[in-house]
Amino acid sequence: GTGAGTLVLWSQAFENPEKAADRASPAGLVQDFQQDQYIRANDPRIAGLNMDQLETLIGSEGAGGSYRAREILAGLGEANPRLAATWLESATLDSTTGPMAARFSASWAGNEPAAAAAWVQGLPPDSHLARVAARNVAGQYARYAPDQASAWVETLPAGPVQEAARAGLPADPAARAELSKP
Repeated sequence: GTGAGTLVLWSQAFENPEKAADRASPAGLVQDFQQDQYIRANDPRIAGLNMDQLETLIGSEGAGGSYRAREILAGLGEANPRLAATWLESATLDSTTGPMAARFSASWAGNEPAAAAAWVQGLPPDSHLARVAARNVAGQYARYAPDQASAWVETLPAGPVQEAARAGLPADPAARAELSKP
């Protein structure tokens, strides 16, 4: 879908092309975020973010800041998952960043389940991030390929990460089969 920001940019392109070009950049996304504008996960500006800009966005707290940050990380799940993964690997998961990790890992698994699954397997097995990501990757993976998701979960080493991934799968095999129907 087209976000409201995209429509504003489109109309500004006729009135003030320079301002529209600036707003269309990742720096414009940072400015919008800091001005408490609504950010959507499908905002095309997310793809061009660098680590400094991501740090600025995530570090910005205001009304709805953590929700908007989750949307940005979800967008990075499609546009630049390695950037978000790198940021999450260095973050301390808490009541704010935990939901960000969940939203990001589900988004990435929805687009590239094998890459997201490989990322989970490379995380420290005793980390909270590995458990959060495993649960969300397994759940999203199961929506598209329930048998492969179940098989992937069984390849994880026995322990908390595998248990978390199992918890992300539908409990009933019939429910898993239903998920894969078009």
